[in-house]
Amino acid sequence: MPLSVLLSYLFIDWHVRDGKPSRYAAYVTFMNIWMWDGKDSAYFPQVQTKLLMKWVEHEDRQIRAVALSGVVLMVIRYGDKLPEYFTDAFNQWAEIELLKEEFIEVQKYLLTSITGLKMQKKLHDEVFDKIHKEQQIMREKLGIEDDEDIRIEIAEEGNKRMMSFVQKLNDMIQDGIDMNISNFATLHKVDFFKELRNWFMDFDINHPHLQNLGDKKKIAETLFGYAEMCDLDKYAFTYVVDKIASAESLANKIPHQVSDKLSEDEIKAHILGERQKNAYRYTFQTLFRFFQFSPWKDHTINPFRLGPFLTDHSILAPMITDKFLWESAQLFIKNSFFSHPAAYLRSWMQRNGQSDEALELLAHCYKYLGENTERMECLMELENRHPHNMRMVQEVGLCLIQAKRYEEALQRFFHLEVTNNYLHGSARAIAWCSMMTGNMARAKRYYQKLMDWDGGPSWEDVLNAGHCAWLNGNPVEASRLYNKYLSMHKDNLNAFDNDHETLISLGLSADDISLMRDTIISAS
Repeated sequence: MPLSVLLSYLFIDWHVRDGKPSRYAAYVTFMNIWMWDGKDSAYFPQVQTKLLMKWVEHEDRQIRAVALSGVVLMVIRYGDKLPEYFTDAFNQWAEIELLKEEFIEVQKYLLTSITGLKMQKKLHDEVFDKIHKEQQIMREKLGIEDDEDIRIEIAEEGNKRMMSFVQKLNDMIQDGIDMNISNFATLHKVDFFKELRNWFMDFDINHPHLQNLGDKKKIAETLFGYAEMCDLDKYAFTYVVDKIASAESLANKIPHQVSDKLSEDEIKAHILGERQKNAYRYTFQTLFRFFQFSPWKDHTINPFRLGPFLTDHSILAPMITDKFLWESAQLFIKNSFFSHPAAYLRSWMQRNGQSDEALELLAHCYKYLGENTERMECLMELENRHPHNMRMVQEVGLCLIQAKRYEEALQRFFHLEVTNNYLHGSARAIAWCSMMTGNMARAKRYYQKLMDWDGGPSWEDVLNAGHCAWLNGNPVEASRLYNKYLSMHKDNLNAFDNDHETLISLGLSADDISLMRDTIISAS
């Protein structure tokens, strides 16, 4: 049976049964609207839409969350195809402080829903797998797997790294990342989710699909009802655990503060409060699970593939507050989006002036966007405000080098050298800027400092010292340094080749460079 027909049945069934507003009713109403293909305005589901829009101002935060989120998703999908009263509605809602606050939550959880799977995989790959691989390498390297001291050392190192993992995990949870989505991806094929209405139901231990829980019923209600997770996850975990776990094993998983201290009424109050608090988070988790995993996912448009940027839609403009711009910018940056937060921060500064934090965040965005001129303007403003901030002096200097404004960069790095800040980096920058401005004597002096530095030079220092020796009229010394660079960094002369245009600009000919390259290869 087509999804549109099934949804119509659910909508009519709810209306006939009691017609009272509920979170379930809001989901079903939204899904009925969502099935409109946008082609013929005569078939626009006006009755359902006005009902959903009425619920945007409902006193129950759970109903309000589904309604407001649903209306926003409709704007993202249909845009200017929507009736004029959508614009009127958002102008009206912009006068309600509560809805402007909750609109920020819509932006937050829309984004984290889209990035959740990617962020979890990244965390797992970068942290968890890395810990395992490093421990394995250590075991193989030491070759003493049964030695108790070695096992303790490995465990301690693993614990340190695991704490880092846990911290990142906590940060992700605080940012609204859906930490149960990968588990749900493996559980969603159980019989419970083959019935459409079950995707939108409040968690109820008396649900017919859970009727055989027996002595696990009360325990599962406490354990999963109390847990901070959306209702779909509660059903999934309860349904599966019912098949594999004993009542005793379930009871052992209940937190002591729940089983020992809280009464049944207190637990129910907690569940209600927790649902209200996390209403927007759970709304988006429910919708994401439906559109990503349900048997009907291929029968409609997935809203989470339409983009997360609410500022792209003019209808929503009245809801864009200073707080929205600021918090959304930070959220997008954390999730590695940089173009929109840059625009958000510029808009915020137009309204509120240039704060230090805003300038730093904007400079951060420009760095990842490759917009060096704009980044440098932000950093120079910060440098002017805080001339004794050596980190800022350094950042401006590096930007000036990238912009090939070498004389200005030299001023910063001489200052850093005098103040004993960033000594190694200062010497490297001074050497390079001196070479690029034709002061070969000074460049030679500073590259020699780098060659004599405790710990030895980097391969980049050796390569650039080779350039300097050559430009100072010593090709033999240059050849020696180039071969040393190649022994340190076996990149088949890629870095040398990348400097071809730089060497040309400093007066070397293409024939000379080609001959030197052949000399290096023959000597290696």
